[in-house]
Amino acid sequence: MNDKPKILPVIFLAFVTLWLRLVNLGYSNYQGDEIKALSLPTPGQNLVDFIFQQRKGPTQFIITYLIKLVNPTFTNEFLARLPFALAGILAVFFFF
Repeated sequence: MNDKPKILPVIFLAFVTLWLRLVNLGYSNYQGDEIKALSLPTPGQNLVDFIFQQRKGPTQFIITYLIKLVNPTFTNEFLARLPFALAGILAVFFFF
């Protein structure tokens, strides 16, 4: 009935995952694939056509569009990277 030994690895994994992923999230300028995800449809371009012209999945473009509502100039790298970091953190727990 003692679940303490089962929960300790999960707590350790949570601490290490959060620390490694979030500690320097906004430390540098945008890199190659991040810049591509920040591109949005040109004025007059249909969103569906824009998404189908990309070679990557549509979710990252939808997320960056939502981030643009909060941070229109994308000057806060931490905020722009946070949703993707959270998805990576959740992936660690699901795969664990």
